[in-house]
Amino acid sequence: MILLLFVISIFLGFQLKFSYCSIAIISSIYLIFVLLRYKKKIFGVCLSIFVISFAISNINIENNNQIKVGVVIESRDNYFLFLSKTERFYVYEKNNTREIGDFLSIEGDVSPIDFEVLESSFDMNIFLNKKGVYRQIEKPKIEIRFNHPIRIKKFKQIFLNRFSEDTKNFINSLFFLSGHEGEEVAIMQSLQLNRLISSSGIYLYALSNLLEFLLKRRIKSNKRKIIPLILIFIYQIFVFPKFAVLRFLINKTLKLINLKFFQDKIDYLNLLSFSMIISLMINRYYIYEDSFLIGYSIPLFLYFIRSIINRARWWKIPIIVTGTIYIFFIPFLLKYNNSINLLSPFIQAILCPFFIPLFIITFITFIGVPIFKIVEFYRQFLSKMIEFSRFFRIEIHAPEMSIGVIILMYVLLIGLFYYLAIKFTPVYKRIGLFLPLLLIVHFLPIENMIVSYVSFINVGQGDSCLIHKGNTDILIDTGGSLYKDIASDCLIPYLKSKRIYDIDLVIITHNDYDHNGALSSLINNFKVDNVITKKDSFPININGILLENLNKASYSDDNDNSLVLFFKMWGKRFLLMGDASTKVEKTILDSKKELKCDVLKIGHHGSNTSTSEDFIRNIKPIDAIVSVGRNYYGHPHKDVLSILDKYNVRIRRTDLEGTITYKNYKFL
Repeated sequence: MILLLFVISIFLGFQLKFSYCSIAIISSIYLIFVLLRYKKKIFGVCLSIFVISFAISNINIENNNQIKVGVVIESRDNYFLFLSKTERFYVYEKNNTREIGDFLSIEGDVSPIDFEVLESSFDMNIFLNKKGVYRQIEKPKIEIRFNHPIRIKKFKQIFLNRFSEDTKNFINSLFFLSGHEGEEVAIMQSLQLNRLISSSGIYLYALSNLLEFLLKRRIKSNKRKIIPLILIFIYQIFVFPKFAVLRFLINKTLKLINLKFFQDKIDYLNLLSFSMIISLMINRYYIYEDSFLIGYSIPLFLYFIRSIINRARWWKIPIIVTGTIYIFFIPFLLKYNNSINLLSPFIQAILCPFFIPLFIITFITFIGVPIFKIVEFYRQFLSKMIEFSRFFRIEIHAPEMSIGVIILMYVLLIGLFYYLAIKFTPVYKRIGLFLPLLLIVHFLPIENMIVSYVSFINVGQGDSCLIHKGNTDILIDTGGSLYKDIASDCLIPYLKSKRIYDIDLVIITHNDYDHNGALSSLINNFKVDNVITKKDSFPININGILLENLNKASYSDDNDNSLVLFFKMWGKRFLLMGDASTKVEKTILDSKKELKCDVLKIGHHGSNTSTSEDFIRNIKPIDAIVSVGRNYYGHPHKDVLSILDKYNVRIRRTDLEGTITYKNYKFL
């Protein structure tokens, strides 16, 4: 147990860097517990480890040499991570073929990492920071000093090309633990099947046990346990630096050492602690990966509730284990999906065993037995099951849990099992009531009933605005990008995080892709009751929200045919200009001389074709919203910003602030 305390101290020390306030509070409570429960000497060691771990996490010695010489430590399709001296760099390279271990010298411009992050989408900046990467080398001139002789990526591609496109995507995700292409893979991710399978290591244990069984008649000694490890080690080379396989190898090796040299005297808890320490010695940045947290936390949970499991009747054991794992997974489900499927534990329990044969026959194919058709056939069978599982969904939407709520939930879960184990009924009954209540409060759309809001969603170089009042939701434009699915990556996760289950009305201001490009995907993946694109559909009154279109004329330019929408919420006046130009602004002023607004979404993302001085002087906005992303058009234009500054209009930009929300509570 003492060794586990040291590991927890390491974990908290490293985590303090990225979540200072919450982890500082948790660490204080943890250290007080150690001081009260154990000797002062143990407390002193834990405190020292915590401080040293925090100090190490903040060490970042920059390499300012003009030419960086070093080694590739991670390689993806369009970039690689490069270690030069003590610093790690991000290097973009389209159709990258670099291998881990390639020795290179690189000359180029060094700059801080600064990737565009859209609403609810993947944050590449945090992802790289948690790998120890803070700077990138731009316009790199690369000289190869030494190429790793084994070209793993090429071998993987040759292997995958033997399958159909759907099977290739499936195998790449399940077997090589990379790639997110294909509808089946998306369903697996929504059910957290791939994460559960990889983090549990169930397929590796099944493969190892099968190989040991097949070798049992030929090899009588414990040497038969080493051959599966060697084969899985070879497989690890092809998925490195993915953590799941490495953790399995470390755990199995420690068990063999314990059996061979210590007569199995080292207990499970210490073996698990040793495994964590060895993992971090190989790569300290594993400590920031969810696979590290999940892979070690679930075994620890199951270890501490073993007395409850041992007392339970046989039919209750899978319920206890599945229920515990499911509750443990809730924060991760919300982090990646902003929703949970209440039926996913049952689906996981049914489908997981069917994934094991696929992994085993793929592994057999991978080591040289040509049974590609069997893999193809079994994948098709499994796909039918996955497709069928789509009909079993009871989905609840909610935002990602804060670190404080997560910790409280886990403390309650540990407390529940502890008091169950010692049979202290008064306490575990109270916890048994409070834990579900905490989850219910988080998932219930209470805020939606008491808050109305208007959100200008950060969809990059495009427009999208959400109006919410009571049980009514209106989306004006959807954004659109050629590089990503704005609906799946941004809009739908955002809507789910706001506990929204359907859109009453989608209004498209005009046919530019950056305004309507995500509409098709949104309709296919989310419930949309109605779509309006025509000027003659206005005015619209829905749940007390009156939407007027002020641009009733027709023009040859599609931008000038944009709907210009005016509405009021809690007395605040909103005006959304679409991509309308100064010509349209003048026409609107001529017909509505008394037009005023509080919040103006300026036209055409801040282009100088819109937002004339005359228009701003007359409508007198308080705030001007610029819905814009990184672009080569020069949006927002300096002339537009100067006009807004001249009339003391507060400028708010989605590329700088992210999603911009105006809200009002019913009781205010």
